[in-house]
Amino acid sequence: MVTTPNELKAYFATIAADLNCDFVYGDSERIINRQLSNLRYPVLWLEVPSIGLSRNGGLIRTFRSAFLTLTDKALDDWEGQDNALDEMHSLTEQVLQRMQADSEELPVPFLFDMAGAQSEYKAKWSPDDDWGWRTEFELVGAACDNEDCCD
Repeated sequence: MVTTPNELKAYFATIAADLNCDFVYGDSERIINRQLSNLRYPVLWLEVPSIGLSRNGGLIRTFRSAFLTLTDKALDDWEGQDNALDEMHSLTEQVLQRMQADSEELPVPFLFDMAGAQSEYKAKWSPDDDWGWRTEFELVGAACDNEDCCD
């Protein structure tokens, strides 16, 4: 069950490990501080989510966030960049397919529909010559089952 930002982070860290990716969580400063020295590509980077609360029987949390799949290619390696974009797009789809499959397990750990995800190309994102995709998504998890809860 994904009910907190740390649980979302742990979930994505598991996906990254399963896909043999390095994992970063947080704002751009965290990933930039690790570049040029200790990032292992490809990278799955989860941005800190925004969280909305609503009621549907109990209280539910909607996590709105984005993840990036990145690799590094030199500025003058156009063929490498094109291939990297395909590879990172495939990796993005693997992450989304994993989220979709996990959301369909019983008991349902969270609600997710990959049809609502939106990906955009990210070129030369940083001094490390990162290339890839940024994908926005929504994931709905429970805050509590009790209609009167305050969590």
